Amino acid sequence: MWVGEALASLLRRLKSPLPHETKGFLIIAVFTSGGLNEMIKVAVPLFNNRVSPHFGASSKMLLVTIEGGVIQSEATWDVGGESPMEIARHLLNISIQYIICGGIHRTYKDWLIRNGITVIENQRGVATEIIKKLLKEFKNDGQD
Repeated sequence: MWVGEALASLLRRLKSPLPHETKGFLIIAVFTSGGLNEMIKVAVPLFNNRVSPHFGASSKMLLVTIEGGVIQSEATWDVGGESPMEIARHLLNISIQYIICGGIHRTYKDWLIRNGITVIENQRGVATEIIKKLLKEFKNDGQD
């Protein structure tokens, strides 16, 4: 099944239908679910302004809050940590719900998912553009 355990669990709690895959992107339903004003916190590891090629290679993050399917704030922050696991723990401590990254080692991905963070991997490009593209893809898909 392409939907991660954490996302499926969250959607069951929200009693929303499962989203579906479009053009190879995992689209997060809670980003734009109608009537939900829940704030979503997203972290994107950065290499300059681009998605870092591998989780743990950089502790510099783009932190984004999304509410009602709209980006409310963006900030760049060094979360600290000398290892991918330390970075993952820092992200959990600041209540990040989604990580958008390039590659990620299975150990860290599994740990993040077990701790309630949804991982959207294999993303490349300018970080802000990737987030906007994911939101746009979902919105366009919802209009079909």
